[in-house]
Amino acid sequence: MKLFHCFTLYLSVESKKNKNKGKGSVIQAETPQPEKFVDDILYTRRVLDELAASGVDVSNYKEAVLMQGKDGARGIQHVFRWHELTENDKIAIPYSYHSSVLEYQSEIDAAMAAMSIDLGCMEMVKVPYDELATNPWTNGLLFTWATETVDGCFSALGVAPGSTGDWDKNHGDIETLGAKPEWQVINLDSYCQGSSKETLQHEVMHAIGFRHEHQRADRDEYITVHYETIEEDWHGQFDKLPYSSDGNNKEWDDVKKWFWEDSGHPFELGSVMTYCSDCSGSPAMTLKADGSKWGSHGGITTTDALQVQWLYCRDRSEYEYKSTLACPTADRTGQMLQVFSDRLCDNVKDCYGGEDEGSMGECKPFGEVTQNGCCQVIMFDGQECVYDRQFMGKDGYLCANGRTLKNVKKMNVGLEGWVYADADAWSETDIWYYEELDQDTTCPNDGEWSLGAKIECKLDGLLHQTTTTTTTSITSTTHSTSTTSTVAPFENTCRDVTTGITRTNSWTCRDCYNLRVNFNLESFADNWIPHVYISFSEETAVVKVAGPAAAIDYEGLDRNGDHMYKVTFLAGHEFGDNRIDFNAEFRELAGQPLVSWAWTCPLVANQCDEVMNPFEILGDGSWSCSQKRSGRTTSCKAVCADGKNAYNKNTKARCNTYTNNNSVAGKWVSRSGGLVSSVKADCRLDTLARRQGKV
Repeated sequence: MKLFHCFTLYLSVESKKNKNKGKGSVIQAETPQPEKFVDDILYTRRVLDELAASGVDVSNYKEAVLMQGKDGARGIQHVFRWHELTENDKIAIPYSYHSSVLEYQSEIDAAMAAMSIDLGCMEMVKVPYDELATNPWTNGLLFTWATETVDGCFSALGVAPGSTGDWDKNHGDIETLGAKPEWQVINLDSYCQGSSKETLQHEVMHAIGFRHEHQRADRDEYITVHYETIEEDWHGQFDKLPYSSDGNNKEWDDVKKWFWEDSGHPFELGSVMTYCSDCSGSPAMTLKADGSKWGSHGGITTTDALQVQWLYCRDRSEYEYKSTLACPTADRTGQMLQVFSDRLCDNVKDCYGGEDEGSMGECKPFGEVTQNGCCQVIMFDGQECVYDRQFMGKDGYLCANGRTLKNVKKMNVGLEGWVYADADAWSETDIWYYEELDQDTTCPNDGEWSLGAKIECKLDGLLHQTTTTTTTSITSTTHSTSTTSTVAPFENTCRDVTTGITRTNSWTCRDCYNLRVNFNLESFADNWIPHVYISFSEETAVVKVAGPAAAIDYEGLDRNGDHMYKVTFLAGHEFGDNRIDFNAEFRELAGQPLVSWAWTCPLVANQCDEVMNPFEILGDGSWSCSQKRSGRTTSCKAVCADGKNAYNKNTKARCNTYTNNNSVAGKWVSRSGGLVSSVKADCRLDTLARRQGKV
């Protein structure tokens, strides 16, 4: 894939720089100029015809020939989405390897496993090489290397049975590569770093059905494309997509789905699907705001994954969404992005300012510290370097690629501090090194390296749960703001729709911002009550709200101490395509309000939604709630830390969604039937002692 690799490649060459001031040989490997690449997307004939009919110049587009090498297409029809299911009812993306890529199995497996973690309702299913021709999957991805096919990295767009990239019209049949007839090729090459996670995930995203982020229909609001600097053969990789005529059309085989639909997610400069500024041009793209450039990126981002979930998972009622947090600062295009909470402190900068790697929670170093107080595992430009030995009085590290990190000041070779060196560099006389930190620091990550290598301690997640996190499922949800968990504000009654919120800057005033709320109501049937609750880390002011929302009112603090607002809708409004979609403008009052969570409540009415802790609990206890009568009643009881029921008569309560002789819809009542007011559940230690004395 010819897109990301605008970074410097550290390669051993025979050009040497002698920095020897004493005994021994000291050689620095020079670094070649970085290459700048793009990749190919292959389109089925049907898509090419429809794009051309819509006015798109497809003269430079390449075709994904279905059932290539066959006399006929065997009646095969192109389908947009992957659709076969695993035993766990997840959408399967089977994949395997041609013999030409067997040496890269571990890299491919790691990239695919990471996608399975983030894409939720999809699972990348590994098919062993020896089962390539006999596995049970109709469709799948076959990774091949250019030595067996043709130069370049490429993938077909979406499911394209039998597509091999037209690399040889006489031998292009995928069965000659060992795969089943309706599988399709993802081609890899060394010059586009085909074995890297970035390349692998980019090409798989094409196969899932995604084009480039910089081709979005709204891209001109954020970037400028300089076609005059781009080779004409690559113009198709930069063409702006037309808008879909109907973003709510559910006919997935409608070719308009190959145009661009607004999923409600922000344009992301750091997407795995965005080329670097100098990829195929000098520059090919610049920021619209100031004309500046950007570099290469890593693997799929949270926003990339959320868009896949929007396309494949939103209509699956059983799907469990991963929790996300809002990044506290905007990126270079002014977009407020989300980050999966399980990506905090993972050595990957998801937020533009890197706040997810320390500012949004205290990070835990991986392993114990060394005797010199340094980290046991160091990440050097993504390479894992593990403490191996003491060398010249300092820590010495052995990296996963066989190289070493060591301090060489005492070797009297003209270097003052640390080097990133060859595998045999435990020698005390000879060094072949690639980069240096010309300072005698205690640890290798305490200074600036000569070529700007990114070096840091390996992290192992959050040390303490100091940030608000949300784990979401259809039936139960928990929030945590400390090392001990608390009950969610709306546990067992509502659904988390935080991932349906997008924040953008507003031009109304300096301190204003917009929120778009967009989510599906299909799983709610007829039970949805038209309210949405949004909680912010800071109090904020409502400037205006657009229909179908009618008003946004402040509801006070939730039990996590965040500021809760209630959105109500126009009376009698019918939501088109069974979706909520509205915009609101807010103004910052103090600090920058972050969205802590957003909920909508299908089963119970007003007060049931808000008062999930019907009584005050004295001492250490919590509320245990469950749904009864097919979800029409929520019943709660107070439970002390020792697992026993709280000590008081009325320590149970219920709330119904209907009115009868004993209750009013939306009102909590105690076990005795009276309205809940000042009754307290008692879990204090002295009360527990008295209770135990009575037994």
